[in-house]
This record gives sequence, structure tokens and C-alpha cells, in this order.
Amino acid sequence: MADYTRPGIRPRPERIPMQLVMIETNGNQNYIFSSPRLRENIGASAQLTWLKDWTQEAINDTGISAAVARSFPAGTPDLPWVSRSSGKVIFLADCEASAREVIGRVTRIAHTRAPGIDVTGVYVEMDSIYVDDEDLRRVHMASNEHALDRPPAGARFSQMPFLRRAQDSSLPAAPPLDKNMVDDEATADLSTAYSLPSRVKRYRAAKARQRLVDEGLDETKKYRSFWAGHPCASETAELRRLLVRDLKKLEDLFDADPEFSDDRLSKVAVVHIDGNGVGAIMSNLKEEMRSVPEEVLRESSSVGRDDDDALRRFLLQINTRLAGAMETAFYRAWAQVSLWSAKDDELRGRRVEDHGYRAVPVVPVILGGDDATVITEGTYALPFTAAFLEAFELATAADPLLSELGNKDGHMTAGAGVAVVRHAFPFHIAYDLAEALIKKAKQVGKAADKKEYCSTLTFHALFDSTLLDDDVLIESYAPFTERPYRLIGGDSKAVGNSTGNMTWQEACRLTALFTGVGKALPAKSTDPTTWRVEYVSDPARRVPFPKTRAARIRQYRSEEANAPEPTPQPDPEAPVDEDVEKGIAKGAPPGKSPGERVKDEWAAILGSSDEDLVALAKALGGPDALFDLLELADLLPVSYLKDRLASAADTQEAGE
Repeated sequence: MADYTRPGIRPRPERIPMQLVMIETNGNQNYIFSSPRLRENIGASAQLTWLKDWTQEAINDTGISAAVARSFPAGTPDLPWVSRSSGKVIFLADCEASAREVIGRVTRIAHTRAPGIDVTGVYVEMDSIYVDDEDLRRVHMASNEHALDRPPAGARFSQMPFLRRAQDSSLPAAPPLDKNMVDDEATADLSTAYSLPSRVKRYRAAKARQRLVDEGLDETKKYRSFWAGHPCASETAELRRLLVRDLKKLEDLFDADPEFSDDRLSKVAVVHIDGNGVGAIMSNLKEEMRSVPEEVLRESSSVGRDDDDALRRFLLQINTRLAGAMETAFYRAWAQVSLWSAKDDELRGRRVEDHGYRAVPVVPVILGGDDATVITEGTYALPFTAAFLEAFELATAADPLLSELGNKDGHMTAGAGVAVVRHAFPFHIAYDLAEALIKKAKQVGKAADKKEYCSTLTFHALFDSTLLDDDVLIESYAPFTERPYRLIGGDSKAVGNSTGNMTWQEACRLTALFTGVGKALPAKSTDPTTWRVEYVSDPARRVPFPKTRAARIRQYRSEEANAPEPTPQPDPEAPVDEDVEKGIAKGAPPGKSPGERVKDEWAAILGSSDEDLVALAKALGGPDALFDLLELADLLPVSYLKDRLASAADTQEAGE
């Protein structure tokens, strides 16, 4: 028998089954958008990111890390963690009592610091100290079963008849926050009957906004370099103003524009972005790990694929690196939008020296894992989304591990849905529409083979009060739209997959032509898609496509798509009713069909005496794209189209 009293010999305790614990937030969108107020959306978003910190606090207080580490070889990193993301954490516990203790502590912390948030935890017993696919499958199954058994989270806040109702919801009103703990609650909030969840969200929002902006402009972080091309790159105080660090000013921007009379803030957008194939990776971790070259796995996870602890470390690395790629993509896209806005101010001749550049509000309400939801100005929503997707591809391509999990071009991809609405439109309804749009985008971007995946984006501009089922609304114009658009590198006309959907680069080229920002330069080639398009800097020299005619063509195409089936013609051999035939002969000739009217309208353009207009129509390639171009013309600013034309010219020159 070993002498465990001798130095250097550790006793083996009686085996107690290791527990795999999962704690997650539920109903995140409902929690964020339970109020129509932007301040509360921001505060709720910040609270959802704190689950990792709450869990770490509970783990530290209970000493689980040390208890778990005793079962592993000395120096094993990142114990007891298995997975860490903004809304879900998975970790090891040395026994059932420890698992229950941490879950209890985390849920109590959550309900104290973020009242109204829905946090649950489950655990399952493991057969080994090392995590495998089956353990992860069982803990997720336990979570699903628990969700079906427990009462809804809203039951915790029942409305009592004698309580004063909060003005922001059906919850009871709560007194101001405890002054012994919080001494800087907004003065206006003190006298308003808010519910407890709303009070806490509103209080947290200002600091969350300041932290977000400060992170992007921190001189010690890589994100600061993203603003290097901005005219105010060296002026941190001015950049803070442009990024709207002040929460009150941010709210004012979404409500109205007190200084200037243009309508750029008359529309806002909810952007929803979701990574392609990440769920499949998480469901087949062991298989995905085997597909990664051994040297890449060792470099990223410090273990080989045959190591017992490889799966846990592999999963942790995916979580960490994906979150970093999403955050990098967000800040890079934000910097690009601020630059395009500054360029537009200069192009319009706005007196920058008097007023400074115009601020463009960008508000992330969900940013974690492979998921992002952003509220921003409608005019810059599509440029922001395209820049985000491109930056995400670049960030994952630069990561040795994520690039191995991506497509054949060595990067991961994502789908995006953008709902553009009037500024007073409820955010939660716009989010539901964006979520429906992203499903359509992913249907195009995700092929049977993940190596053929590409990033995609689609949008819908909803400017009336008609509320239809989201899927019905999207399907109503499916026959005559080129959406969703594919984002692919290299040749903008490359096919990429069998769907035939237009690329985003081509959509931008056509929009530049349609608005007159770009001018087609006819070449010897009979294929107009190969013609060069040059930027027209002087607005007086621009030749746009006639919007009135484009609107008529769009209407005819809509009528054509919704026209009833033609009446079957009678059999020529059948007896003819002479009275009926005489009646038809005396009547007026039937009108032209919508399809024929479209052809007539297009023929009129091609027969115009204006050579530039004829060249424009030929470059557009036909009337098919007009349905989308009428909306894209209002959603893509001049500075962005100018940059896309320059990018297309560089690509075309490189290919020649």
C-alpha cells in the first residue's frame, strides 16, 4: 500500500462522479425588446453579457476550480470551464452538491442584479472526468426537458390588484433604487413609475454605452486602428461624440434631429447576423476536431486530438475565437460607417467647420458567439451589414483554427437580415422581421457541403403600418426580386453556387448606375456586365434612370406575378355559338398584359435619343433588377457606392 504521508505522493480520493453543468439565459430577445425604449434595450443587452462573470464569481466563492483540478494532471489550463459565451456557460463540478450550489448562487445573483432576466441551470453526471460528445448532448437534452417542466419566467412577477402599475409595462411599479447602493440614478427616473426590471436596465445602460465606445477607442486595443482613415482619427474627444458615447444624445438621435433638416434619421434598421454552420460544428465536435490538422490543433489548444482533454479545450477555443471575430467585425464595420458618413458630409458640402461631422448611431443589442443584433440608422444599415460580413470573413480567415472550420476559401461565413422601418416603429416587431429575413438568406448561403457556404444578406423596407405574417410578406415579392444577395470574393459576377442569386457587388454596381452615381462606359464587348462603370463626382452630370418609369415597371411586374391563370381556349372542333362570337367581335380589343407593358416601357428607354440613358439601360441588362433598385437607391449612400465602384475597378484591372 502506498504511503500517502510521504512528500510528493497525492492520495486518490474515493471516486465521486464529475458533473457537467450548464447555465444559460432564456428568452433573450423578449428580455431586450420587452420595452420600446432604446435605453432599456441597451441596459438589458449589457446584463445578458454578465452571465460569464456571475458564474466565475460563484465558482470562485465555492472553490470548485481547485476541487476539479485535483482530478486532472497538474497544470491543466482553464479548469473547470468547458464553454463560455455571452448567454450560455458549461463547466465541470466535482460533485452534485457543488453543481447545485453554483446554479443557486448564479440564479440569485442574476435576480438581484438583473431582475426579470430568465436564468436556468441543469447538470448531468459524467462517466469520466473528460468531456465527450455524449455528455454535451445529454446536458442540452436535460436543459430542454427542464424548460418544458418549469413555469414561465413571467409568473415570478404577478400583478397584484392593489399595486400601482408601472407606466412602461404590466408589471408593478417599483420605488427608486436603494440610495445606499446607487447614488446616481437619473433624476427623471426617480419621479417616474418604472418597474424594477426597467429601473435596473435604465441605470446600467449609460455605463454600458460608455464602455462600448471606450473599448473601441482604447489606444492599447487593436480596434483603435480601425478609425485611422477617419478625418478625426487623432481627435479622441471628437470621435467619442461621433460614436455617440452620451446615452441621452443617442436617444435623441433616434427620436429626431434637432440641428439639421435632412431625413437621414427618418428610418432606422434592425440588423440580425448569424454564423453559418456553427450549430452543426457544436453538434459534431469530435468529427470537426478530427478535420483540423494536428499541428493547428496543438498550436491552438496545446493538446493533440488523442488527448483525453482535447474536446474540452477545442470547444473553449472555438467559443473564444468566434466571440473575438464577431467583436472585431462589429468595430471594423462601425468604423467604416463613421467614415462613409463623414465622406457624405463632405460630398454634400456640409459646413463641417461649423457643426462637425454628423454622428451615425450604431447600437449592438446582441453581440456574442456567432450571433449579432444591431440597431442603426436606415441609410447606413446595408453598408454596415456588408462591412460586418466582410470583416467577419477576414477575421476568421486570419485565425488558424477557425479558417480550418470554414469554407473552401478558408473563412467562415454568415447570413444577415435587415429590417428597415420608420423611426417610431416597435423594435421587437422589426427584430422578428429581421429574423425571418435571415432564414431566407441562410437558405441561399448554406449549400449541402459546408465548403461551398457563402455569406448572404437580404433586407425589407417596411414604411407603412401594414402588419402581415413575416413569411407571407417576404414571399409576396419573391418572384421578382434578386434577394438575398451573395457576398463572394474575386469576380463580382462569379456564380459561387447553383442558386443564381445576384452578388452584393453586382447589386451595388447596378444601384450606382440606376442613381447616376456611376456611368457606364460601353466597350466592344456585347456583354454589358463587363463594361466599366466610372464614378460621377458632379451631381449635375449624373444621368439616373427615370424613377417614375421604374415605378411603373415595378407595378406591372407585380401585376404580372399576381395575374390569374389564363382561361382555357375552347376546342377548335367544338360547335361555335354565333351570337357569342358576334359579341366578342363587336367589343373593344383586349388591353395589353402587364408583361407586354413592361416590354413597351423598356423599349421606350432603348429608343431614347439620350445616348447616356440608352447606355444605362443596356448596362442594367433589363428590367428585372428594377424592383430592388428602387429601394436600394434610397438605402445606399453615395460614399458607399463610390467605394464599391473603386473596389470593382481594382478587381477588374487585376483580372485583365
